[in-house]
Amino acid sequence: ARNEMSVETLNAEVTLAVQFAPDTVTIEGPTEAKVNDSLDFKCETSNSNPPATVQWVVDGRTVHATFTHSATSENGGWITTSELSISVNPNDRNKMISCYAINQELGETIQKAHMVSVLYPPGAPNITGIGSDTVLIEDQVRRMTCISMAGNPLADLKWFRGEEELTNAVTEKGGDGDYSKSDLEFSVSRKDNGQAYTCKASNSATSQPLVSSIPLQVLFKPAFVKITVEPEEPKAGQKAILTCESGSSNPTSRIVWRYKNQHKA
Repeated sequence: ARNEMSVETLNAEVTLAVQFAPDTVTIEGPTEAKVNDSLDFKCETSNSNPPATVQWVVDGRTVHATFTHSATSENGGWITTSELSISVNPNDRNKMISCYAINQELGETIQKAHMVSVLYPPGAPNITGIGSDTVLIEDQVRRMTCISMAGNPLADLKWFRGEEELTNAVTEKGGDGDYSKSDLEFSVSRKDNGQAYTCKASNSATSQPLVSSIPLQVLFKPAFVKITVEPEEPKAGQKAILTCESGSSNPTSRIVWRYKNQHKA
């Protein structure tokens, strides 16, 4: 500024201190965990002036940060970084992690939420429809159902006959996330007698599948009956030996000889 009476120009400067809240908050950390895992999270605000106060909330409860630091931003203001460590308890299912950036001078708060899905194994599978004392008959069409309750995620179910995996089962996951169910329909074979049908349940929280097995009892008739003669062409008055042979059966076949409609020992 100058006038007719001044020889030099007079200058005055004013430095403005602008207060502004952070625009964004970000959370870094795992999205899945198992019981007893230790989880680390990082919350960072965009630049603000003055530095934002960070507050952590876990499952609706305020918790103390492990570490919090504010540093100047090249865009002006301050960036606040906060770290948090928590453990997963046996009763946890899903954990909600929230980070609040609070600017008390401006009365503004922004928040970011982060969900952690807690993985836990399913219940042991249970087979219904056929029991260990059920007697089956060859060529019957039967159905078995395998159910595994709970688990996060819900169990994947697989059927096996002995060591052979059966891929024709119909599996569904339902009940509002309560169970997995698999229906296996099959035609009973004599080869099933004494064979174990097994249902295995597993998910990403299991190191080994959970197993349930049912041994089958199958009744079946012999596939053939055969008579042999020794010698093959006996002569009159010559002694001949007749042998009757049946195929395998369950229970064991009882062989009865008839000659001219009379029983023979």
